[in-house]
Amino acid sequence: AEQFNSLIGSVISSLNPDSYERLPDRHDISPCSVTSWHKATVGGSDDHSGFFIARAYTVTRKGRTLGDFLASIREKRVWAEGNDGDPLTLAHSIYGIGYRFYTERLKSGTRNATPFIDYLLNRLFDENSGKVSIIDKIKFFVRKNIPEMYDSYDDRSFEEILDREAKRLVNDMSFLNSINSEDRNRRIFRVTSYLANRMIYIYTNQLLKIPSSNGIFRILQLLNSIGMVHLLISPYYVSFFHQHRSKRLMSGLKGRFGLNGSGGCEKTVLFTDTINEINGVAITIKKLIETSKTRGVELTVVTCNNQETGAGDGIMNFKSVGEFAIPEYPELRLHFPPVLDVVDYLEREGFTRIHASTPGILGLLALLVSKLMDIPISATYHTDIPQYVKSLTDDVFLENTAWNYIIWFYSQMDEVLVPSRSTENQLVEKGLSPEKIRPLPRWVDTGVFSPVKRNEAMWHRYSLNGE
Repeated sequence: AEQFNSLIGSVISSLNPDSYERLPDRHDISPCSVTSWHKATVGGSDDHSGFFIARAYTVTRKGRTLGDFLASIREKRVWAEGNDGDPLTLAHSIYGIGYRFYTERLKSGTRNATPFIDYLLNRLFDENSGKVSIIDKIKFFVRKNIPEMYDSYDDRSFEEILDREAKRLVNDMSFLNSINSEDRNRRIFRVTSYLANRMIYIYTNQLLKIPSSNGIFRILQLLNSIGMVHLLISPYYVSFFHQHRSKRLMSGLKGRFGLNGSGGCEKTVLFTDTINEINGVAITIKKLIETSKTRGVELTVVTCNNQETGAGDGIMNFKSVGEFAIPEYPELRLHFPPVLDVVDYLEREGFTRIHASTPGILGLLALLVSKLMDIPISATYHTDIPQYVKSLTDDVFLENTAWNYIIWFYSQMDEVLVPSRSTENQLVEKGLSPEKIRPLPRWVDTGVFSPVKRNEAMWHRYSLNGE
């Protein structure tokens, strides 16, 4: 909303009598007055939840009475002030409406089935939640400190798992203290993101551990639970999509009114599942970071591992919610990222391009963010994953499944970089559009490998002639 409001302000400021004279002929509309080019703005919070009342408002110098205020609007002697909306504000407005329905329509007996979820909802959405009876406080204290009777989430309902995760959060004083100093939007987001990440990880982990003897029913049951989590956090998805859906329109308006100079610089974010390992991908990415710094290119690498969330040396690491082991390759651990935290980070940083270095979990997350925020995305194909699958499993079906996934994933990209012509031919043969593919030839560091460093004596030492 900030970008859109800023653009509208710039468009209005650019209007003048000369530019306005051309509009009636172009659109066949007669202006309503001789000074129609002079515009004013009004502000409003557009709040339907009651949580963000008067965050934006209309200002006038003359407004002692309602008549004075309305007259100022008619005379265009007003302007808008306050806070611009953002995806979190919109999402939490939707949640606020849902919370009102939850508290007004559902019976107390139903709510008592999830006491810790109820506690968090009251704390985050109800400003009067502090008015709790002594009896209720004692009951909650006892429930909070009762030892957990089971370690496994197997055979537990969705509500039981969610409430137990909420209990763990309520008992995590370091987390609660860390959000006390943040504003309401940030507190709601941090709690929701934590619970959503944990729920998705728990069910995904169960899905990967299902024995083949359990059949399709259990798989569908777990997929349904994962879908339920995404449904519960869908207000965030809707809000991020809604806030970014007008990018092409805004770009067109900038060009129409000669405002292209205010677009800002290009910022690229690269997603990778591997950065600390010793392999070609990690080495190449680290070299890209160094090269981008020397050439003044804004590049940030997003990755995920067990280290604490933080940025440094061009890398933004997100602490993983959990990790998975591949059955056929237990040494390789896949880290599960905090999905909403990553989406929020890209929103706040304002990246203009996304590159997926790997088609793994981080690559899928990069694709999700690209679709939500309408950001161009490219990818690199550098590892023959289907061949690895065949070598590890000796299963043709799994190899074909891997190929189907690879072609689907790279088909979503605007551009696919490949290291060789043979790789390009292989992808095209499997069904990837050749128009998407671009060569990425390997380069040579001439600072390290140079004819200047040629040493003739070395060849004589090994009885060679140097040819």
